[in-house]
Amino acid sequence: MKTFFIALVLGIFIGSIITAYFTNPEAFDDLITKASEKTGVDAEKIDEFKEKTGEIIGKGAEKSKELAKETAEASIGIAIIAQLKLNEQVDAKAISVSVDNRIATIEGTVPSKEVYEIVVMTAANTKGVTKVDSRQLKIVPPTD
Repeated sequence: MKTFFIALVLGIFIGSIITAYFTNPEAFDDLITKASEKTGVDAEKIDEFKEKTGEIIGKGAEKSKELAKETAEASIGIAIIAQLKLNEQVDAKAISVSVDNRIATIEGTVPSKEVYEIVVMTAANTKGVTKVDSRQLKIVPPTD
């Protein structure tokens, strides 16, 4: 319980420092200067800490953006496949969908031009899709 409390207080402290920095970087500098004066910690060490903290925050922000993009793209792909599975004319198992930069790439086979158009239009009408690449979606008529 003691460890949890210490971690909670530390997390709140770090969060408030990050918030202060992004809200008003000049105020953050003033806070660091005052902390340096009160604690006797060398200002150079504090500057090193600020630099490292800024790097860590920047890397974290980049990772967050990357993760958000990948999650959004996966959600779009799942939405397309789900819609295709609901259509009885489409064999969704014969189709794969990937999304990159909001461009849906469809691969696989369909039995007719009509089903091809259903698949492409389903993807194109899915929220978040800006373009559909269907060059790898082939029409392969069923053999009797």
